[in-house]
Amino acid sequence: MEEYDEDTGTVKKAPILLRELVGRPPPPVTADTTAEEGLLVSLNQTGVVDLRYISKLYGKPEDAVVVELGDLIVENPKTKQFEPANQYVSGDIRAKLAAAETAGMARKVAALKGVQPEDVLRGDIDANLGAPWIPAADVQAFAAQMFGLESSAVTVAHLARDAVWSGEGDYLAERAVANITDYGTSRASGLWLLDLAPRYRFRHDAPERQNHGNTIPRVLRRGLASHQG
Repeated sequence: MEEYDEDTGTVKKAPILLRELVGRPPPPVTADTTAEEGLLVSLNQTGVVDLRYISKLYGKPEDAVVVELGDLIVENPKTKQFEPANQYVSGDIRAKLAAAETAGMARKVAALKGVQPEDVLRGDIDANLGAPWIPAADVQAFAAQMFGLESSAVTVAHLARDAVWSGEGDYLAERAVANITDYGTSRASGLWLLDLAPRYRFRHDAPERQNHGNTIPRVLRRGLASHQG
């Protein structure tokens, strides 16, 4: 708000405090030669399709304005208000499509169908354990199904504020065959890996050991996130 001159050591007010810098706004539009020009002025001045305002600028009745604007505006069947066509085919277009189909508005249905995105199938969604949008109850149900247990046998908790997950099982869960054979070992159980997986902690299994005379190398376990159920 001030300008300091280092050479003279003086201070003076900044130009913004002394005069108008932006410039005066242009005079308001009082008349238009086409309905489209009136639409642009309406959107600029009011932010909406104001048919009464456009009619006043154009000097023609509202019905004539609607006819002349044609595909530039669309009447929203839910709000019963006209809006720019590009605005109508944006936002929650699935809900708008359902409303248009219910109202039997074929032209609007065709326009909305043309901008519908492809459905995202379950197989297209890649989610790891620990994703913040997955409810803890779903992780609990996933683990119980994988270990062949009742849902109550596994406890999963998520503290969203600190992004902290924890998982554990009861007596039966700890001794389940799937816990120590299919998805874990006697040294690194599936439930233990389940507790690590949401936090993306990785660990090598036990050192190489003998199993009926055969050497089993160390394996890098990445929890249960890679399980394709």
